[in-house]
Amino acid sequence: MRRTAFFLLALLVLLPAGFTQAQSGVRAVVVNDSANVRISPALGAEVIANVSAGYVFEFVTGRSGDSQWLRVQFNGDEGWVNIAPLTILSGDIGALPVGDPRSIPYGGFEAPRSGSSSATSPNQIRVTNGLRIRAGPGQGYPTLANMFANTIVPVFGRTASNQWIQ
Repeated sequence: MRRTAFFLLALLVLLPAGFTQAQSGVRAVVVNDSANVRISPALGAEVIANVSAGYVFEFVTGRSGDSQWLRVQFNGDEGWVNIAPLTILSGDIGALPVGDPRSIPYGGFEAPRSGSSSATSPNQIRVTNGLRIRAGPGQGYPTLANMFANTIVPVFGRTASNQWIQ
């Protein structure tokens, strides 16, 4: 009994230390008029939020390979902010882990194709022009493949705005 109590006490003492070590300690503040939070670390990536001057990013979790972008926790989500409108308040961004390269579009951003489709049944479409298959619902996601005209493909879902299908 005494041994179990000691173990639980030790666990309670050491647990917060583990959480503290998991945080990067990097904090950044927006010093320009505003900063865009993007879906991936590229200027052409979809903007998911815009924050005003003075906003402090408390949870910086990563960086791009060139350290020009920071991966941040924002409103319960994750996004990327360019370093230019920021000032680092604390921590060392060089010590942050480099972000997942799959979230960085290879070859930069391509112009979207204006392909269209026509429904062949409720659960499939026919591609009428070439389309790009992306890793997610936005131009900020990398292109995985290209779809040729007259290809029939199954549809598994869509975004709430009906702008993207899966």
